[in-house]
Amino acid sequence: GDTYTRERSRQGLTCYDCPNPVARPAFNTTYVLTVTNVHECSSMDSVQVNVVDERQEFAGDDQIICEGDTIQLMLEIGNDPLWVNTDGLSCGQCMDPLAYPMDSTTYIVRVTTDIGCRIYDTLTIDVMHPEDIDAGDSTRICLGETITLQGRIRRGDVNWSPTAGLDNSRLVQPQATPSATGYYYLNVTNGGCTMTDSVFIEVQERVEIEGRDTTICEGEAVQMEITGMADSYYWLPPRFVSDLTSPTPIVAPRKTTTYSVIGQMSTCIPDTAEVTVNVIPAPEIDMLERRNSTPGQVVKLNANYDGTPGYTFEWTPPFGLSCRSCASPAAQVDTTSTYSVIVTDPETGCTDTAQTTVEILVACPPELVNMPNIF
Repeated sequence: GDTYTRERSRQGLTCYDCPNPVARPAFNTTYVLTVTNVHECSSMDSVQVNVVDERQEFAGDDQIICEGDTIQLMLEIGNDPLWVNTDGLSCGQCMDPLAYPMDSTTYIVRVTTDIGCRIYDTLTIDVMHPEDIDAGDSTRICLGETITLQGRIRRGDVNWSPTAGLDNSRLVQPQATPSATGYYYLNVTNGGCTMTDSVFIEVQERVEIEGRDTTICEGEAVQMEITGMADSYYWLPPRFVSDLTSPTPIVAPRKTTTYSVIGQMSTCIPDTAEVTVNVIPAPEIDMLERRNSTPGQVVKLNANYDGTPGYTFEWTPPFGLSCRSCASPAAQVDTTSTYSVIVTDPETGCTDTAQTTVEILVACPPELVNMPNIF
């Protein structure tokens, strides 16, 4: 009968001398067959077996877009496409859908080759959001001062503008020495997406600070407030100031005082502001700390004051008192009691407080007994 011969160097056949071997090549292979009959006549033929790589890329390169943008996808080969996930796609069974995902998405797509093989590929669309770029917070500096711009990006190519005053406009955080107030713009390009953010830099030649006069009652304290831009402070005079280097110290002057505060910042010319704290005298009252009495006896509580008309009085507690709002109420108690009085000047709101104790005696103490001397 006929004999069959194939080159054994062409791997992937189940047999090389049979008429109908099964071919499983790992890559595209051409098999050559030689058939010889009993009369030693030979004939040759060949067959090309193409191997389809299921991992071959056909969906195209990954893409980068800005949030809200649209990009058209284009499959390179295949038939009967099927996009497995269709969120943000204009169609799920076309070769060239429009893609507009809201967030970064990896799409999986399947196609059928011309010989019926189903192969898969993936395509990632990275979506850039506004929060992926930040030029930093606005700030204020002195003329001639150098600062580092606090840019922040997720990724991409950087270009700051304008370039004047920058040491390197392509750094994310360049050194800036601006000569005038204005904006720096951070431009970031990432694939097909370009985003921009800005930072405002105010350039000033001198410190400018201001304070506001205030009024307090004698014995009170107040927190000072300085507005403007400075990074160091010093207060004068130093007496009764809680913190000489704070922009908001607490002061408690005993009389009307004008304070000076010096504000400084880097290379700026310093500035000085004045703040006057007006101190209003509080009502002055005088009252015995202790009074002796016996159970049921009436005792006059005298809140001696400077005689200014219009003062108001408030006694506490009210028990045993003839009145709560007079200057000298009568007290009648059976047990030792302590009373407090608040005196207020209604014109200024300033107050003073005093306290007295009515001590009830059950027997006269020796120091209160007066023995007559007949000699």
